[in-house]
Amino acid sequence: MSATATVSLNGNCSNLPGVGQQTIGPATITTAAAVGEQLAVTLASGANTVTVPTGTTIMYIVGPNKANPIPNPGYAGTLAVKGVTGDTGIPFSAAGFYVATWDATGGVNAAPANIVITTSTTGATVEITFW
Repeated sequence: MSATATVSLNGNCSNLPGVGQQTIGPATITTAAAVGEQLAVTLASGANTVTVPTGTTIMYIVGPNKANPIPNPGYAGTLAVKGVTGDTGIPFSAAGFYVATWDATGGVNAAPANIVITTSTTGATVEITFW
C-alpha cells in the first residue's frame, strides 16, 4: 500500500481598497505515491545542493525563522531555491515557506535530481518535506 499526501492552500485578505475582501483557494495538490521523507538541513553560506528523492511530486521547504523543531529566529540572511548552481533562483522568506510540485508521470515536468538552496549567511536550518 503506497502513502498518499494532500497539501491545501487557503487564504483571505480583508480591507483591500476598492475590493474589500479577497479569498483564494482551497487549492489542493494530491499524490497517491508520497515519498514521505523529511530533512532538517543546516545550510552553509553559498550554494547548498539537496538530493530530491526519486518519485517526489511535492516539496515543502520551511524557512529557518519558521522551522520546527529547529527555529532560527535570528536568521537575517537571504535564501533562494535554484535548479542548478549559477542560475538566479527564486528568493523566499526566512519566516515563510516554499512549495514546488512536479508531475508523477515524469517527462519535462518531473522532479529534478537535486535542488540548490543558496544563503548569504552560514548556520540557517531549513526543514524540507518530500512527498
